[in-house]
Amino acid sequence: CFFSSGVWGGFEKNNYKCTPLTAKEIDVIEIIFSGKTVTATSSMMSRDVRTVSTHKRNAMEKLGFRNDCDMFTHGDWMSKDKVFS
Repeated sequence: CFFSSGVWGGFEKNNYKCTPLTAKEIDVIEIIFSGKTVTATSSMMSRDVRTVSTHKRNAMEKLGFRNDCDMFTHGDWMSKDKVFS
């Protein structure tokens, strides 16, 4: 498992439960990390922008990221060559 430093700190304080990402959350994060916007991702997946945004937000919460900057700064391990293939 890979988690942000914020999540690891939460584990130490027993604030988090390890909840796996859903298949759609993984799909959304994979497309976002390929450089697409939420709007482009929603178009590619034939889903409403709000649905894609919710999947992204839920995935970020599960991974312990507070915002996009946090996700892209500390989530480089999720780049296509490292996690998504």
